[in-house]
Amino acid sequence: MNLSLSTLVVIFLFVLPIIFILYHTFRDKIKSPFLLRVFSSITIFALLSLLGAALSVHFLENSRVVQTCIITITMLAEMLIFYITVDYKLVHALFIASVVKCYADNVILLSYLLYYTVTGYFPAVFSGYPAWPMFINIVVTFPFIFLFFKKLMRPALDLSGSLSLWSYIWIVPLCNNLLYSLYIGPSFNIGTLSPGAELYLLPFLWILLSFSTYIILLKMIIGLSKSARFQEELHISDTQITAQQKQLEHLQQHIQDTSRIRHDMRHHFLALQGFIAQEDYPGMAEYIKDSISGLEPAAAEIYSGNAAVDAILGYYKREALANRIDIQISVSLTDTLPIQDTDFCIILGNLLENALEACIRQLSKKRFIRVQLYMPTNATFIIIIKNSYEGKIKQQGQIFLSSKAQNRKGIGIRSVLDIAKKYQGIPKFEYDNNEFKVSLLLHKNRTTKKD
Repeated sequence: MNLSLSTLVVIFLFVLPIIFILYHTFRDKIKSPFLLRVFSSITIFALLSLLGAALSVHFLENSRVVQTCIITITMLAEMLIFYITVDYKLVHALFIASVVKCYADNVILLSYLLYYTVTGYFPAVFSGYPAWPMFINIVVTFPFIFLFFKKLMRPALDLSGSLSLWSYIWIVPLCNNLLYSLYIGPSFNIGTLSPGAELYLLPFLWILLSFSTYIILLKMIIGLSKSARFQEELHISDTQITAQQKQLEHLQQHIQDTSRIRHDMRHHFLALQGFIAQEDYPGMAEYIKDSISGLEPAAAEIYSGNAAVDAILGYYKREALANRIDIQISVSLTDTLPIQDTDFCIILGNLLENALEACIRQLSKKRFIRVQLYMPTNATFIIIIKNSYEGKIKQQGQIFLSSKAQNRKGIGIRSVLDIAKKYQGIPKFEYDNNEFKVSLLLHKNRTTKKD
């Protein structure tokens, strides 16, 4: 199982790009302790690659089935290392690692073709394989695969990590790797790779098909995620418009009631003057009592002085009271909020809607919502919302699986987290004894202008 120096260099060239891509794309996702995870995962990955290559050389002339099993087991073990290292679900880790493995295999395939083009014959697989064809292919292809991971893979995971679609699409790159190992790799198809052979174009078509499939899948996922998020923001905008309309209706009704009262005031004074002239003080007291009952028009409540914020709070308070939910709102804000009104309304609307829907789904009558909004300083903003709930909370990381109606995308918490990140926010979710609590600390974003 001795490996030549050339083979060791080839393995190094095989491993190094994979480590570089994964580290620079997902380093903020590496679990703690950071240095220990990085060092141990790189070491184990390199040792597994060496062991897999050594065993493949040993069984090269003996059994194709055994060699295929070695390659497959090595591949799955390396994928498991990545899963243990990063803070992603298993399906995410399988997809990422499978795509990286597919890239590395394609580099090997292209290296064989390049070597044949230059020399006119194929080298022995693993043993005696020169390093320069792989080096050239890595230099040429690496910028493209790096951009692929930075511009497609990572955004797709950030935007859609909670989508159930990931439970299925990881099968595509994994099957591609197995198919390559069984039927396409140069270990088994040297004769078909030479010019003039019937399947000479197969490697090029294979590379084009595999990566075009990944690009289409990731673009589709990004598109679906953006569409879902747009629908969520549109829903909040509709809610805000409805809330402002309700607020306007209350203001208009208040104006009308006030105008009516002012118009009737002259008649009240004349009536009181008549009671005084007749010295009918008991009658005057009864008349005043009856008149006072009509001097209490339902005015729109003012919580913060910000029209958009007051509209959202007023809307959800009316919805809560209509559903017999005990709601209490405490607001202590300055005239100027430290965050954009649109961002604040998205956060507040999502959190209040989630709280309201959780209370409505309750079967017991002990339903409540508590809202606190205050600013400890002019540059910080704190939101605390508590609500009662029943049932089991389903959580994946900081994402809570939605129990909303099917026509809703259920990505409200994701929108809240994205905005919190924009303002260097610290979100905290707690739930116990049928009480769900969201605490959110936001800092003023100096680079963002007010709406």
